[in-house]
Amino acid sequence: MVAGWIVDYLFKALSGLRLENAEAAANRFKALLADPLQMMLCHTLFLALTVGVVARGVIAGIEVANRIMMPGLFLILALLTVWGGIAGDMPAAWDFMFAFKPEAITPAVILAAVGHAFFSLSLGMGAIMAYGSYLDRQSSIAGTSLWVALAGTLVGVLAGLAIFSLTFAYGLEPAAGPGLILQALPLAFSHMPGGQWFGVFFFLLVLFAAWTSAISLLEPFVAWLTERMRLRRPVAAWGTGLAVWWLGIGVCLSFNRWSGHTLFGLNLFELLDFMTSRIMMPLSGLAIAIFVGWIMTRAQVLDEMQLSGLPFKAWYLVLRYLAPLGILLVFAHALGWLAWLA
Repeated sequence: MVAGWIVDYLFKALSGLRLENAEAAANRFKALLADPLQMMLCHTLFLALTVGVVARGVIAGIEVANRIMMPGLFLILALLTVWGGIAGDMPAAWDFMFAFKPEAITPAVILAAVGHAFFSLSLGMGAIMAYGSYLDRQSSIAGTSLWVALAGTLVGVLAGLAIFSLTFAYGLEPAAGPGLILQALPLAFSHMPGGQWFGVFFFLLVLFAAWTSAISLLEPFVAWLTERMRLRRPVAAWGTGLAVWWLGIGVCLSFNRWSGHTLFGLNLFELLDFMTSRIMMPLSGLAIAIFVGWIMTRAQVLDEMQLSGLPFKAWYLVLRYLAPLGILLVFAHALGWLAWLA
C-alpha cells in the first residue's frame, strides 16, 4: 500500500503536479489517504507487478536493472541534498540530525536506534535470504554485509539532510511519519528548475527500489511453497499475492472508512506495523542468531563466512552472546517492558 502511494505520486508527477506551499502538500497527501479507491487501485497495480516477476522466477534482469537504477536513485538523492542546501534550511536540518546533546542519549534512545537499524537493514524479513542465495560462492558475506551497512548509512544521511532541510524550509512537521517524503519532496520539485522531470525520475526510481524489495520479501515464502508443498510457482505466487492483496485492501480502508475500528487503540495499518517491526522482526533475528551461533557447526560457519583468526573469533563471540542479548533488549523495549529506562 505504501508503494502504491509512490505509484500515485509518479502518475501525478507525469501529469505535472505543482504544489505552491506546505499546506497544499499536506492537503494533497490527505486527499490520497481519504480516497480508498485510488489507494486500492495503486496497491493492486504494484502487487500485480511484484507477483508477476515472482511467478516467472527472479531473473537476472532484476539484478541488471538494479545496477542501473540504484545508482540513479543515489545520484538524484545527492542532487536533492545539494538543492536542500540551496533552497532549504540546511543548518536546521544539520542541527536536527547531528547536534550532540549528551543528556538526550539515554539507554532507551540507544535501543530505539538499534531497533531502527534492524528495520533499515531488513534483518529478519527474509529479504537477505532471497538476495543472499544469489551471491557468488566466493563472495565474502562479511565484506558484503559491511558494504550494505555503510551504503545504508550514507543513503540515510543524504535522505535525512535532503528531506529535513526542505521540511524546515517549508514549515512542515518533521515527525509527520512515512508520508513526509510525499510532502517535502513534491513541494521541492515544484520549485526546482526542471523539477517535474526530477520528480518523475525520483518517484520512478523509488518505485523500483520498493518493487525489488517487495520481490525479495515474497520470494522466500513462494520458494518454500514450491519446494516443500510441491505447488507450481505461478500458483504459489498468485495465491500468496491474493492473500496479501486482501490484507492490503483492509490496510487501505484503515485510513478512511475503517479509521474508527481499532484494536488496542491501533488501526489495521498501525497494528501490522507494530507486529512486524516490533515483534516478528526481532524474534526472527533472534532465531537467525541462535541458529547460526548454536545450531550450525563451527566448521559450517567458517566455510560460509570465509573469515579466520581474530576477526572470526570476535564476530562469533558477538553472534553467540552479544547479538541475542541485544535483540532481546530491543524486543523488550519495543514492547514497553523497559519503560523505566527512559
